[in-house]
Amino acid sequence: MKRKFTAAAALLAAAALLCACASPGTGDTTTAGDTVPVTTEPAPAPISLQDPDAKYTMIRSEKASDWFKSEYSKLRKDIAARTGVEPGITDDFLMEGTSPGELEIVVGDCNRPESAEAKALLSKGGFVVCVIGRKIVINGSTEKQVFAGCAWFVENVIGDGGGNIDPSLCHIEEGDFLIRNLTINGIPVKDFTVTVPSAATYRLPVQTLTGFLSRYAGITIGMSGADPGHQIVIGPPAPDPSRAYATFQTEIYWKDGNLYLGAGCPSAAEQVIDTFLKMYLDRAGDHDIIMNEGETVYSSVKPDWGTASSILSDQDRVIRSCKKLQELLEFDHSQGKYFSYKNSGYEKTIAAARSGNNRVTNCVILTNWVLKDAGFYSSGTFNQRYDGTCGYTFSSSDCEKGMRGHFDIISAFKTVSSLKQSGDLYPGDIIVFSSLEHMQTVVDMTNAMDGGRSNCVVREVGANFRTWLGPNNFNSATAGYIFRAKDAIPAQ
Repeated sequence: MKRKFTAAAALLAAAALLCACASPGTGDTTTAGDTVPVTTEPAPAPISLQDPDAKYTMIRSEKASDWFKSEYSKLRKDIAARTGVEPGITDDFLMEGTSPGELEIVVGDCNRPESAEAKALLSKGGFVVCVIGRKIVINGSTEKQVFAGCAWFVENVIGDGGGNIDPSLCHIEEGDFLIRNLTINGIPVKDFTVTVPSAATYRLPVQTLTGFLSRYAGITIGMSGADPGHQIVIGPPAPDPSRAYATFQTEIYWKDGNLYLGAGCPSAAEQVIDTFLKMYLDRAGDHDIIMNEGETVYSSVKPDWGTASSILSDQDRVIRSCKKLQELLEFDHSQGKYFSYKNSGYEKTIAAARSGNNRVTNCVILTNWVLKDAGFYSSGTFNQRYDGTCGYTFSSSDCEKGMRGHFDIISAFKTVSSLKQSGDLYPGDIIVFSSLEHMQTVVDMTNAMDGGRSNCVVREVGANFRTWLGPNNFNSATAGYIFRAKDAIPAQ
């Protein structure tokens, strides 16, 4: 839902409210013979971010998260690219006795009163972009909604030429979904169905796509039936016999009203879906994806994971990295390069393990590879205690900051199966077990990412892994602590 207000409309509403509240027989009255002076306030001057003599400074909270700081810096670059003038950049700290400047772009929650004033205009989830005084204020119900507002500001207010900004600007978009309208070649995505070679075999890739559309766009799409209409075809494209794929080959194209996310196997399907989301749905807002008939817009013959879509939650980043690492394992094994279980001599990241041909890992190291790939920290190790008690440790401040900053730490001490039954286990949860020395990451209510010996060809040190991502082998084990992304939602 969108609402747009102007300063003039707000003044009229305020005047109407005052008139409605006046009691009969009170206040001043006038007659036809009275002369009432009329004063006209000059219209506020337009705001220009291109005026070198009136340079704006961007303001954020001094306590902003690392992710917020990164997106905040991107906003500055976007403004500079479109206006030719780079705004100043700082946080909201003020020395004693100093006051905020008049020309500020206030982003998110901070100590500027305009930040709270703008956020109060939201009656539910969403974002607001407005001018208060001479300040440009962008705020939202969540950090992701703040930057949905930033994207809207760049595209719809600054535009291609910078120009002037209406001082009466007040744009509100309410709702919890970051993607608000989504079409492919003019066809609403809600009108598509999903086609796969096998619903059971491709359950996880389908879950990736449909889960994204549900969480970020509020769109529910089902599986193709007898009359499928427009289709999103995942995997080997049965409706298009002109295409055939090697195991890890992927491509994206549009043909005969259908979107093809071609892949030779389920783990490659995860990669091509992720690529599609990054290519076309990397920001909040409205999207009309345009694809030419028959044109292949992407193709690869091996795993080709780039950066994740910027709107992904921390919870989904964990799950994404689990699926990415699983495809890398499958691909390397197809090349005769096997990962094996070992408790020493491992590398800090999976990238280092692959580049140095040192493919040894275990349950703790694999968990850290997932978390580092997802970008929560780059140094140190998140580990469990080995002193006979259930607990956890962080070997660096970077690691501890990343884990405590992005995850809630939940004391569970219940079996995995009982947590599932009560709804207290979420996708993306990282479990430190109390009944055994073990860690794993929950991918969904059936599968887990697990670097333990139970996923090896034989249960012994030095054995090669069969898989990492598969049916959870520890449903009867007791989860001591759960690390859960702060933005996590239950299984849908």
